[in-house]
Amino acid sequence: MSLERFIQNLKNPEFLLNGCRVFWEKYEDNVSFALQTLWQDFFRGGEKPNKYIILGGAEALLLKWNQLLYKNKPRLMAKIGDDLEQVFNSTLPLLEHLYNIQLGKLNLNNYLEDVGKLYESYSQKSSIGMTGASKALHFIHPELFVAWDSSIRDYYHKHDPSHNKKHQVGSFECYIDFIKTCNDIAADLLKRVKLNELAQKHPAYVEYRQVRGLPKMLDECNWCWIYANEKW
Repeated sequence: MSLERFIQNLKNPEFLLNGCRVFWEKYEDNVSFALQTLWQDFFRGGEKPNKYIILGGAEALLLKWNQLLYKNKPRLMAKIGDDLEQVFNSTLPLLEHLYNIQLGKLNLNNYLEDVGKLYESYSQKSSIGMTGASKALHFIHPELFVAWDSSIRDYYHKHDPSHNKKHQVGSFECYIDFIKTCNDIAADLLKRVKLNELAQKHPAYVEYRQVRGLPKMLDECNWCWIYANEKW
């Protein structure tokens, strides 16, 4: 199946949920599950976690994912917490400007430059990097930012027909194009099913009443299909 066909299939709620089930059954881990619980009050209509919970969760996520990349670079690993706090504080006005913007909304196209600026600010930190930037921002704003890794960004850059091929892989422009595609998928999904209905069919909700956001569901499918080579 081509990436173009995969993207079209992701607009089908049942296809998306089938991919999430593959992820849940084969690849869900304790750290990711625990971190998802920190946003549950918000997903149910409550307040966002406070700054220190957000930063602590993002740091735990990056320590988990960057440990292999930086296993011989303990100084970089040690900098993750400080770098996260510094870039979070310096970009907080821009982040707060985006907190009311959700994936799947048509008005997101008016904010793509801001999305790219935030991604670039985080990715330029040596202890965070391109993959870490997307993962940290997904945890910091889980209704908007979609995570990627090197395999996902390379594959979308090369095979997504709506993706500009002239910019550098993993750049500011590359992430914007990726988010544009994800937003198109999400917008079409939400024409077919309400977000709360989709969330309640995710296996995390069925088994534990844990709500997953749409960016997380798309990431689970991308990771399974591209990185793990799972086909469903």
